Amino acid sequence: MPASVIGLWVAIHHVPWLGPMLADGARAVVGPAAVAIVEDVAYDMQDRWNRFWRADEAPRPYWDVPPSIASVSASSVPSASTPAPRSFRPLDVGPVFASSYAEGDGVWVPMIEAACGEQPCIFKTLLHPDRVRGWASVAVAAIDTKVTRLHLVAGVEEPRATQREALDLVRSGLIPPSDHDVLLAAFNGGFKTEHGSLGMQIDGVTFVLPQRWGCTVARLRDDRLSIASWPKMQDRLQGARWWRQAPSCLVEEGNFAAGVHAEENINWGRAISGETIIRRSAMGTDERGEILFVGISDATSAGAIARAMHHAGAYTVAQLDVNWSFPKFLAYERGGSGLVAKPICPGFQFSEKEYVEKASARDFFYVTRLVDR
Repeated sequence: MPASVIGLWVAIHHVPWLGPMLADGARAVVGPAAVAIVEDVAYDMQDRWNRFWRADEAPRPYWDVPPSIASVSASSVPSASTPAPRSFRPLDVGPVFASSYAEGDGVWVPMIEAACGEQPCIFKTLLHPDRVRGWASVAVAAIDTKVTRLHLVAGVEEPRATQREALDLVRSGLIPPSDHDVLLAAFNGGFKTEHGSLGMQIDGVTFVLPQRWGCTVARLRDDRLSIASWPKMQDRLQGARWWRQAPSCLVEEGNFAAGVHAEENINWGRAISGETIIRRSAMGTDERGEILFVGISDATSAGAIARAMHHAGAYTVAQLDVNWSFPKFLAYERGGSGLVAKPICPGFQFSEKEYVEKASARDFFYVTRLVDR
């Protein structure tokens, strides 16, 4: 029996479809609450083992930071009174903790797969936001919203529609072929409908009604990106291209949410607690809405990923999907076989044809570069 349990746990973490299938099957039999308890216990046991076995493990980098990039300092970045250069590069932020970091933490590296003309428009950095867990990490992408556009796609199955207008809608779960030539990147979306009934609307079609407590991500009528709690957002949504809700904002207007660091807080899990140490994902914008930040984390609590996103420069942050197989951020290269997805960092589950040929059961976002028309 112990060998079977260990074998199943390993299989869940190596076969992308197995974990979600088992969890959904169990929820159908015993209900979401019972499955949530099992998940919490399992992840707690894994974290306890890691804290024992990996106690002395130091943070490690996921990629090399070229010396020419690492030498860029805050002094080389124009002040607010100095005209900004035409090229896009976020300000280096350094490590979250001076006592626990890997080489290159907080230094922005261009993702050469994602260029807008001759200039990179997506950068990445790695952060370690947990003093105790050296293996806990958050890879963050910073996207120039002035030269890109963010899109939302409904998954083939999720979010499960609760509104009549969306019940019979045919969903491809794919990035439209018309956007393949300008595709830069894609990343996972939000929770399943059964986990909080968080709202979503695309092109005027409402899939799920909004929750007043939901943190709402929207592409407004004028194409600006906005993230805010529903009471602050709802009056801006007339004519919005799309909007999608997440659990309560982790960070809003520069302030951490009340209770985001509290143990047993379920506001950022719905099926699991906010303190459960798992993989998570989040998105946020800077104060001016000129940079979109997307983070995927390994072995973090809600508080840890919030800390990392805020440290990276996000002024408001919404948590997206969680658990082992769902968080992912992919850039796309063009080769002989067409578009090929490349992950922002190793260790996360994905398919090379994710979102372009392999349909997604869940909703997701994708980024295109703007072109002159």
